Amino acid sequence: MTPRTRVAAALVASCLGLNSFDAGAEVEKVHLARLTAAAFTCGMWASMKGDKPRMKTLYEDGIRAGRDFLKAFRDNKVTQEDLNKHAPMAVLFLLEGPSDDFIVGRIFEAATNDAFDRIVKQDKNGVTVHASEWTHDDELKATLAQTRYQNANCDHVRY
Repeated sequence: MTPRTRVAAALVASCLGLNSFDAGAEVEKVHLARLTAAAFTCGMWASMKGDKPRMKTLYEDGIRAGRDFLKAFRDNKVTQEDLNKHAPMAVLFLLEGPSDDFIVGRIFEAATNDAFDRIVKQDKNGVTVHASEWTHDDELKATLAQTRYQNANCDHVRY
């Protein structure tokens, strides 16, 4: 499994658990990592379905949540146990770089590429299909993105 595939698989798994937030304040900072990935994923689907204002809001929320998560991470306000238990694996793979904005950009790239691939390059079971079978029809992409957006409860993703 390539690193990109591991990151994509971890993003899929993290997005499936969007609604499983714990209540403890000590874990809240870790959930910002999940919120970051979810906001970027939902932002891509909002873009693909033609909702540019919602896309902009989600991307801005993802950037803010990512910066706040990384600050808490750097300030040791997040335990390794909480990271391992609650943060998306994909985010954990991407926590290195010259600056926090660079790292947030890496998370953005991984999340949006995965969201795009789920609409264009994968079948309904999440299996990557041959390039000749990719979805090229813009109307179909918008419909698929709308379905993904709704199923992931993206309207409830906010920071």
